[in-house]
Amino acid sequence: PPCRAVRIVARLVGIVLELKDVNLLAKEQMQEAFLKLNPMHTIPTLQDDSFVLWESRAIMRYLVDMYAPDHSLYPKDVRTRALINQFLDYDLGTLYRTIADYFYSYLLKGEEKCPKKEAALQTSLQSLETLLKDNPRRFLIRQTMTLADISLME
Repeated sequence: PPCRAVRIVARLVGIVLELKDVNLLAKEQMQEAFLKLNPMHTIPTLQDDSFVLWESRAIMRYLVDMYAPDHSLYPKDVRTRALINQFLDYDLGTLYRTIADYFYSYLLKGEEKCPKKEAALQTSLQSLETLLKDNPRRFLIRQTMTLADISLME
């Protein structure tokens, strides 16, 4: 999903990405060539000429700032950006963490489903639902989609 969010942003700002598949199950992200680009061995990783950036939310912001600086996905207004960044941080630090903790443990590691992890996930989802329930706007922050919406939907 983080790779998909980057692809969506690239498409919305009119950038054609040259995609390279990385087989995580075969641990291709641990090969020397990949580690030279990204020592954290995570995907997505963006290489723009000699500039390399990893972490999907950082890449999303970079693509807008670099190639579509006036795009409504990440407006220049400081307070709007602060709200977008708040939800990008919430997504990564809270929501995605509980989703990954719950699903990866049994989908990738074969562990039994854990009631505590499920409860944490439900709490995160309920918090998001509460935010969205009374939101008068069409999207999370504005009447138009932002990076926060793309990140949270992925």
